[in-house]
Amino acid sequence: MMMKRIKELFIEIGKYMEKSDVAELYLLHEDRDIHAFFRLNEDPIKMIHLQGYPSLSSEQEVMLFARLMDYRKIREIRKKGISIGNEHEAVIRKFPDFESGICMSYNTERIVERLMENLSLLNQEPI
Repeated sequence: MMMKRIKELFIEIGKYMEKSDVAELYLLHEDRDIHAFFRLNEDPIKMIHLQGYPSLSSEQEVMLFARLMDYRKIREIRKKGISIGNEHEAVIRKFPDFESGICMSYNTERIVERLMENLSLLNQEPI
């Protein structure tokens, strides 16, 4: 049940980001967890990787992790046979609020707002 709810949430987030002209949902993948990759419109080389954990989520809140990734490196890593969600070498930075995981309500706008706040923080810091 949680898998379906998180998957639907990530699709909603993708639609919201696309409508807001922020990013597009590039890939949605499910195994034990749900992975969503959103390519940023202002810099399509960068992607937000949002990961939801059904086993750590409840009816009220979803457990999320997020990080900024390099699209080119992800493609190179996947060509080597590394599975989706395990492209650790492609991580540019982890989102500060999401680094250890964060429980949030299933509120699309609030989740996107929090992701954008974290992205803004990362953009202010030198790499």
